[in-house]
Amino acid sequence: MKQKVIDELSTVSHVCTTADIWSAHNRSFFGVTAHWIHPASLTRRSAALACTHMPGRHTFTAIAEHLHSVHSSYCIVSKVVMTVTDNASNFVKAFSEYAQVVEVDDDDETVTVVDVDSVVSGTDVGNDDNEDAHDISVYLPPHQRCASHTLNLVAVSDTESANSDASYKRVNRATMAKCCGMWNKASRSTVCADIVRSKLKTSLVVPNDTRWNSHFRAVEKMKKVLEQHPGHVVSEVCQALDVVPFHANEICFINEYCTVMQPLASALDILQGETKCFIGYLLPTLTSLEMKLKALRPNLRLAAPLVDAILAGVAKRFAGYHDRHDLILASITLPQFRLRWLEESKRASCRSLLYEQAGTVSVALVQENTEPAASTSQEDDFFAFVSEPENAGSNTTDAEVDAFLSDPSKEMVVLHKYPHILKLFLKFNTPLPSSAPVERLFSLGGQIFVPRRNRLSNSHFERQLLLRANKGLF
Repeated sequence: MKQKVIDELSTVSHVCTTADIWSAHNRSFFGVTAHWIHPASLTRRSAALACTHMPGRHTFTAIAEHLHSVHSSYCIVSKVVMTVTDNASNFVKAFSEYAQVVEVDDDDETVTVVDVDSVVSGTDVGNDDNEDAHDISVYLPPHQRCASHTLNLVAVSDTESANSDASYKRVNRATMAKCCGMWNKASRSTVCADIVRSKLKTSLVVPNDTRWNSHFRAVEKMKKVLEQHPGHVVSEVCQALDVVPFHANEICFINEYCTVMQPLASALDILQGETKCFIGYLLPTLTSLEMKLKALRPNLRLAAPLVDAILAGVAKRFAGYHDRHDLILASITLPQFRLRWLEESKRASCRSLLYEQAGTVSVALVQENTEPAASTSQEDDFFAFVSEPENAGSNTTDAEVDAFLSDPSKEMVVLHKYPHILKLFLKFNTPLPSSAPVERLFSLGGQIFVPRRNRLSNSHFERQLLLRANKGLF
C-alpha cells in the first residue's frame, strides 16, 4: 500500500500535508495526511501517510523530526507546498525554527513568505533552552494554521468579550444557564429525557465541549423547540425538569444568537468540507462572513455586542490574510469566485497580479516546450535561433486571463480551457484551509484502538489504520 501511495505522489508536482498529535490509552501518535489535485479531473485526492507512535515530550524539535521523516519516506520533501496544523505553540515554533526562510523583496510580488502565520499574528512561542540545537538536515515546508480551528477560537474565546456590555452579559448568562440546565437534566436522567420526548416529541441536542459547532446546534435546536410548541408546553417541560421557564427577552435573545452565529457556523462547515476543500475558499468565506454580520447588526436588539466581538476576533486572528498574494491567487483562480468576492477598488490590482503570475507561468511553459530538438545537420545547429522573444506570449497570456475572468461558468472543468490559469490553480489551491482530514484520521483510529484492543503494538495499529484509511484510494 505504501508503495502505491508513493507511486501516486510521484505523478504530481504539488502536495499539501496536514499533521497533528493524538493521544489514546496513554500513548501518543503523530498523524500525517497528504492531499493533492488530480490534474485531469481536478478532484481532490487524499491519502493517510502515517500515524506513528511518538514517545516522550511533544517538543517542537520532535515534531519537526517526525514530520520531516514522514515526508522523506514518501519522497515528497520538495513537493510539499504547505503543511496545515492547528494553533498549538509547539507546532508553530517547529515551523518557525525549521521552515526555510525566504527573503521577501517588496518589489517582487511573486514571493511567498514561508512563516507567514508568525509574521501576521506576532505570536511569540518562546524559546526552550533545554532543547538541543536543531538538526540543519531537517526541513519543513511553509506553514498554514487551520482556519477552522482559528474560527473556533473566535467563537469560543473572542465572543466572551461581548460580556463587557452589561445588558448583553445579563441576558446571555441567564439564557445560557437555563439552556444548560435543560441539557444537563435531559442527558443525565432517563426520567427527564422521557419527559422531553413525550411533551416535545423530540430530543434535545446536547453540546460537546470540544466542538463549538455542537453548542450552536444545541441552541438552534432549542430555538426550533420554542418556535414549534406553545409557550405553556415549554414551560411545563421546564418546570418538570426543575428549570426556570424562559422569559420573552430570553427567547428573543436565543433567536438573535442563532441569527448571528449561523454565518459563523456555515463558514466553519465550508472550510472543513471534504469535497470543495481548496484554500481559495478562505478569503471569500471570511469576506462573506464579515459582510453578513455587518448587515445583521442594525436589526439586532440584544445581540449587537456579539457581532462586534466576532468581527473584532476575525480581524485580529486573520490579520494580514487579505494581503497575502498566495491566498488571493488561490481565490481568483477558482471559477466559483474569480474577482467577484473582491471590493471594486481592489479588483484592478488583483487582475494585475494574475497577469504577472500568468506571465511567469507562460515563460515556464515556453521553456518546457521549446527545448532544442536533435539537430539533423551542422547547418541546423548554426541557424538555431530562438523562435520568439521571451515576452512574445504576454499579450496572448493577458488575453487568456481576461477570457477566464469574463467566463460565466463556475464549473471546475472550465479551467482546462485556460492552461496558464490551470497551472496557477494547481500551484496555489493544492493547500487545504483546514487540518480536519488528520482529525478524521484520528477518529478512524479511535474505532480501531478501542479499549478491548489496547494491547495492539504501535506498528500493527498503524498498519491497520493506514489500510482502512486508504482503502478507497486505489
